[in-house]
Amino acid sequence: MKKKIAAAVAVVIVAAGIYIWGGRDPAMKTSSMEVSGWIESEEVSVGSMEGGRVIEALVEEGDRLEAGEAIARLENAQLESALGEAEAAVTVAEKALATLLSGYPKEDIQAAKAAVDARGSQLALLENGTREEQIAAARAEVEAAQAQSENAELTRQRHERLLETGVVSKQSADNAKAAARTALERLNAAKAMLDIAMNGPREEEKAAAARAVEESAARLSKLERGARAEEIAQARALVDQARSRVKTIESRVADLVVRAPASCVASTMDLHPGDLLAPGAVAAKLALDGDPWIDVFIPADRLSEAKPGSKVLIVVDTYKGREFEGKVSRVSRSAEFTPRNAQTPEGRASQVFRTRIDVSDPKRELRAGMTASAVFGSAPSSGDGLK
Repeated sequence: MKKKIAAAVAVVIVAAGIYIWGGRDPAMKTSSMEVSGWIESEEVSVGSMEGGRVIEALVEEGDRLEAGEAIARLENAQLESALGEAEAAVTVAEKALATLLSGYPKEDIQAAKAAVDARGSQLALLENGTREEQIAAARAEVEAAQAQSENAELTRQRHERLLETGVVSKQSADNAKAAARTALERLNAAKAMLDIAMNGPREEEKAAAARAVEESAARLSKLERGARAEEIAQARALVDQARSRVKTIESRVADLVVRAPASCVASTMDLHPGDLLAPGAVAAKLALDGDPWIDVFIPADRLSEAKPGSKVLIVVDTYKGREFEGKVSRVSRSAEFTPRNAQTPEGRASQVFRTRIDVSDPKRELRAGMTASAVFGSAPSSGDGLK
């Protein structure tokens, strides 16, 4: 029975406190309001979109960095090789364009003229037919080949007989057989040449020779005339394309150096030479320069004291006896930690609004995570309206 009475008294006391604190008795309110939170600051994660092996880790945790300062250097052999190939392609494309602009070398033109003359002579020979002296020479070649073949055949037969009696070696007999075969092949080739000389070239041979003359003449004309405008334009486009590829790869190679995006402090850095950093992986976390802030929750009945622009004193547990200047930057329009419709004084007293306070820290002494308290009412306030 005593426990029930004690519990009932406790409930009455708590309810009365909430009621008074909730604004029913303004005379009971303190002159200032203190709410707690923790220091927060803007933090970014940096890395490389390419990835690679770490060859240098240039900073340690706590180091101050300026914008663009290198944090780590990576190597990527495939990417560096691709850059070399792209640069070589630029050189080739530029030389091709220069050749078109300056005209073709004289040596190429002279060689083209010689080709036209040679193929024209060949065509004329085919069209005019074979001369009598060419036929006589072909007939003499057949007679000489015939005599050589007959002599070689007799030698082969003699060596085969001597091989059976053991007078000559098998190697000698094989050599005689090969010589007879070679002589016969020469005879057949000579007969074919005599046939061509007597019957003249075929029509398809003449047509092929005529096409060869036309092709060589067209090439000579092109070399003498120089490159057409569209050829030069195409060569320029190839140069631009090759240069663009170099720039693209150069930007990727530049990304192998991880840099600070702005003035900051390295809050987390755990890279060492030899480590492999995957593409897009975090190389370091950086706390950017700029005033930190704290987020606090203001009761609904004290919200008028937390207008945007209001000055606030900030007390940080780490620095005992010191005060930092703060200013309300924005107040949430929506209440938190309360039912949708607060119908009772207790419900209205539990309404709170998230409020952000910017903290002045010119010496960069505050660190994210430090616990702090914001004291309202100890400094004049300014500004109005909710953001």
